[in-house]
Amino acid sequence: MSIEAFIEARLAEDERIALDGGERSPNWWTSKDFGGVGGGRVVHPDPNDLEWIACRHTIVYGEGYPLEAEAEHIARHDPARVLRQATAIRHVVERLAVLQEDLENEFGSILKPHHAEAVRDNLGPIAAIWSDHPDFNQEWTA
Repeated sequence: MSIEAFIEARLAEDERIALDGGERSPNWWTSKDFGGVGGGRVVHPDPNDLEWIACRHTIVYGEGYPLEAEAEHIARHDPARVLRQATAIRHVVERLAVLQEDLENEFGSILKPHHAEAVRDNLGPIAAIWSDHPDFNQEWTA
């Protein structure tokens, strides 16, 4: 599997999981009053308000968990952000491919191999986001 194919497959997985996980609400939030991670729009700060109760749901909550920092981390990486991040990474990968092609077309035979690889080497750190995936190739970051 090429590094490009690996990155695209992981982005597609992340997007699928984000869409499934964000089915009720792609935007998550946390508050000290709530003590967990919630989703849905916040209409009114009064928890006795029926519209408030109808428009939010619990994403993560346990007796004493998550800790405040954990809740902030979970909410910060909500499905909406994952989708934005996948779009941004895909854009960078596509631009690197165009740059690589432009270099090869412009300089062809005089392009030194290390110059040609310089653009592609930028994909290694992107692929390393998923270094715990079984298809990750350590050589991509060497």
